[in-house]
Amino acid sequence: MDFDTVRHSPARRCNILLGCLVTGVVTASGLAGVTWWQRATAEKNEATARSPDTRGPAAENLGLARHAAEGRLSVIAQGLRNLQGMRAEAVRPMLESLVTKFEQLASSFPDEPASQASRAAMLDEVGNAYFALGDFYQALRAFRDSLDIRERMAGERNNKDAQHALSVSHYNVGETLRAQGYLDDALEVHNEALEIRERLVAADPGNAQWQHGLSVSYEDVGSLLERQGKLALALIHYRSSRTVGNRLAKLVAARVAPLGADAATRQRDLSPLFEKIGGLAYKFVLEREFKFALQCAEDAIAYFPDLTRLQAHRAHALMFLDRADEARTIYLRYRAYNQVIGDKAWDAVVLGDIAQMREAGLTHPLMDEIEKLFTAT
Repeated sequence: MDFDTVRHSPARRCNILLGCLVTGVVTASGLAGVTWWQRATAEKNEATARSPDTRGPAAENLGLARHAAEGRLSVIAQGLRNLQGMRAEAVRPMLESLVTKFEQLASSFPDEPASQASRAAMLDEVGNAYFALGDFYQALRAFRDSLDIRERMAGERNNKDAQHALSVSHYNVGETLRAQGYLDDALEVHNEALEIRERLVAADPGNAQWQHGLSVSYEDVGSLLERQGKLALALIHYRSSRTVGNRLAKLVAARVAPLGADAATRQRDLSPLFEKIGGLAYKFVLEREFKFALQCAEDAIAYFPDLTRLQAHRAHALMFLDRADEARTIYLRYRAYNQVIGDKAWDAVVLGDIAQMREAGLTHPLMDEIEKLFTAT
């Protein structure tokens, strides 16, 4: 086997990466050992020395050793999270070892905020690794442990950084509950993240990071409401997400324009949000909320003018709003379009929608007309 084949073999790459990670664990263990030695030294110095000047260097060395070990462990956790194609059983022992070592480090400084913050961040990385592996039970366990730490640290609402970190933990727990199918619980936790982010943005509207988080939270809550069939509430949250996203774009553009940077690369991509709004349009048609359907379709078309599928949603809504001539024009305009949804051409997409609308109890003379025309050719 030539060198290029070996170099690009996925299995070999995984083995090399695992080897590096194992080495990292051993290194981290050594750093942890240094920490214990430094702590023993510090305790001895504190017991024997009377001068504060003698205690200072030992405590400082202890802190440096601890931070070095924490940093190394976090890097390893990130590496484990980025492993692709690995089974959870292969990675779990390493993750458990990392958690154990980090808990040992954190327990030596139980009251130090920096240590607890590092512990919460480490648990986030472990949770992310388990989530990537599809082990949602262990991911939820790690994320909830991180949430518990941050709830204790958040304290007063005036501590904005702690509140932001708390909102991240709520988000992580919510996404894992969503992945497990616990939509009610996921919605409750995501709403808690949303409430925190609303307060943060109200306190500091100029913080782009918090504006971004708020826009994401509105979309997250909206998507959960949509899955529960609460379409009107979902639309309200999607629109709120859009409003904050647009505000963020203006904020970022104002800040980077003097630097000559491309603002579009630094703002939130709203494409997934408008895809959801466009998808709501057809659901509103089936729910007989035709005005909302038209609004959603036109909002999405404004963002995706070349996405032909959205024109069908708009035509359906117009038809049931007694604007049949406009609907007919749209139905006929796009007849030559192919691959509107996958390999489906426009005619097949519209006929499929008409069949589904009939199943939902919807009828209109234009449906019969279009159906007859599209099936005759």
